[in-house]
Amino acid sequence: MSRTLLKNTRVWDGTGRAAFPADVLIEGDRIRTVATPGAFEAPDAYTIDAKGMTLMPGLVEGHAHITFINGARATDLGDTPPEEHTLLAARNAALLLDHGFTSAYSAASAKLRIDVVIRNAIEAGLLPGPRLKACGPEITVTGGLGDERQAHQFRDSFAIVADGPVEVTKLARLCVREGVDSIKLNISGDDHTRTGSLPRTVMSDAEIRAGVTVARDFQRMVNAHCRAAESVKRAVRNWGGRDLSL
Repeated sequence: MSRTLLKNTRVWDGTGRAAFPADVLIEGDRIRTVATPGAFEAPDAYTIDAKGMTLMPGLVEGHAHITFINGARATDLGDTPPEEHTLLAARNAALLLDHGFTSAYSAASAKLRIDVVIRNAIEAGLLPGPRLKACGPEITVTGGLGDERQAHQFRDSFAIVADGPVEVTKLARLCVREGVDSIKLNISGDDHTRTGSLPRTVMSDAEIRAGVTVARDFQRMVNAHCRAAESVKRAVRNWGGRDLSL
């Protein structure tokens, strides 16, 4: 078993106490000893002098979008080919890890399988990144947040469109079939897109209930985009006893 000794660190343990100087011994993937500097030796361990840098628990990104790649418009996400999009998402995952995030919960993927592919590659040790809970694309309704289509022009964005409980059920099941850990429902709009005016609550109770039922049946989580007050009420009314991330 590999052993690593971190000397001259400042440990911040997240309990509320102030950071304190310490030497830390790691065996394999476990911290075995945290002690006053110089209190013990580990001659067989690989030693790193931290020079007073801070050692802390890994951060958790609770609302991650590793596939959102700094586009100026929602349609930039739809226009990006899946191959390039996957590489950019892998870069974002590595960036999160490099900045101390060891876990991430995805709030939606801009394309169906990218979160799933990145999650699986990280778990297999093929890519650097935080432990990731993968999500599917945002399920929206015609005219809802993420629907950037027009009558004369079809444009993809970061969402897939479903109208009525039957279509929501089918798309939610599709996401589950492709390996997601959670599904995303856009119950309301938002004020940063063309179709997503903030006060609108656009997904019906029946549509929400259909998505939640799929999540319950397949033991998945549900993420809900809720800006308007009524959208929060509908989410709570129809969550059906499943874990719901608002």
